[in-house]
Amino acid sequence: MPLLLITTVLAGTLAPWQVSWNAAATALNTGDAAGCLAELQDDLTRSENRQAWLDLGYTCAVSASDLARADHYREALGPAYQPRSALDIHHAWLKRRDGDPQEALGLLVPDGWTQPHQQSVGRTLQLTLLTETGKWDETGFLATDPRVDPRAQATLAQGLTGAGRAVEAHRVFAQACPRLETPEAWGCGSVLLLSADPETVSAR
Repeated sequence: MPLLLITTVLAGTLAPWQVSWNAAATALNTGDAAGCLAELQDDLTRSENRQAWLDLGYTCAVSASDLARADHYREALGPAYQPRSALDIHHAWLKRRDGDPQEALGLLVPDGWTQPHQQSVGRTLQLTLLTETGKWDETGFLATDPRVDPRAQATLAQGLTGAGRAVEAHRVFAQACPRLETPEAWGCGSVLLLSADPETVSAR
């Protein structure tokens, strides 16, 4: 994942926390996220700006794929925090990999996804997590959003079919199947077709 440039403190005599800040920021800026974390301590009284210190800690932790430290800093930052550069996506991916899709879903902050790639990756992960947690009614526009990976949409459609929601599954399959490289592997060859009566379906 891309690393971010963090401003270092340059002017005047540096306080101890500023020395640590500079060391951590320099490590992160040179691609050493683990080194950045090693420079950080949990004694936030050293800093004049607690929020900035927590933000740096979170940035380093997520960039280093350190889930425990990322969880720690994210909780301390509070529910209104908006991660920089869509770091919440990687944090949620780490949480999902750890076996907790429900918690992972709560980490996502879609309003912060400003770049097309962030929107594509973020929305795909969001839909994947909604599918894995069975939140069918919350999939909304993600189910047919062209920015979402069609494999995630096909997986949702399979889940909807298993949940007895064939009409919704058909709508999602119709969006996903034409975009899949191997549609037959996803069951597109036997997708349910809507008849003239939208309440009935028949197999191809």
